[in-house]
Parts: sequence; C-alpha cells; structure tokens
Amino acid sequence: MSDFHMVVCVKAVPGSTEVKMDPKTNTIVRDGKQAVVNPFDASALECALALKDDFIGFGMDVRVTVVSMGIPATESLLRDCIARGADDAKSYFPSSGSNCAQANSAKWVNSKPKSCICLKSLSH
Repeated sequence: MSDFHMVVCVKAVPGSTEVKMDPKTNTIVRDGKQAVVNPFDASALECALALKDDFIGFGMDVRVTVVSMGIPATESLLRDCIARGADDAKSYFPSSGSNCAQANSAKWVNSKPKSCICLKSLSH
C-alpha cells in the first residue's frame, strides 16, 4: 500500500476547435476525429507527477492513478498518461443511457484515494 495515492481525473476532448453538437442528444458529434486529453487535465497530471517526484525524495511510496469516463478513444489517452509517468489508469464506460456519476459512484467509494487533483481555469 502506498503512503500517498493521488488520483487525476482526465477527460477526452476533441483535438479541434471546430466542434459540432447533436441537437437531439446534446453530445459532441465526433465523426472519428482525434481526441486529446483536456489541457487542464494534462496540467493536473504534470502537477501530480511533480509532487510524486518531490515525495519520493522524502522516501515516501507514492502512486499516481489517472481515471476517466467516456468514449472508447479514452483508452489510448490513458496509455499516454502512463507513458508520461502515471502508475495506473482506470477507465469507466457507463452502459447506454445511464448517468456516468450514478453508474460509477460505487467504484469511487471503494477506491478511497487520499488526493484527487483537478484543475480548471477561472474566467470572469
């Protein structure tokens, strides 16, 4: 068991600023376009990895896990996060028509991370 376990939430977003929305489902029309890790989430991962390096310097056992819910393309993005230095990755894909938060709440309760890092810019 780790002395400190950080969980970083990542989301797949379109790799382009030209995004179409489906008016019926209010979801992004992906049309096979490339997905990327949300830039704010990539920054959160970098912060977690920097903290991990600092804590390891103090002799602590530290783990960084990235988690995501969403589209199947998320799997390759999570592999990229592991290549950047994350120790583990978890993806949760809700069943059709279910609410992501409700479908996965039990999984979160059982994971018991000591820290969850999410970054978001504040606009006025």
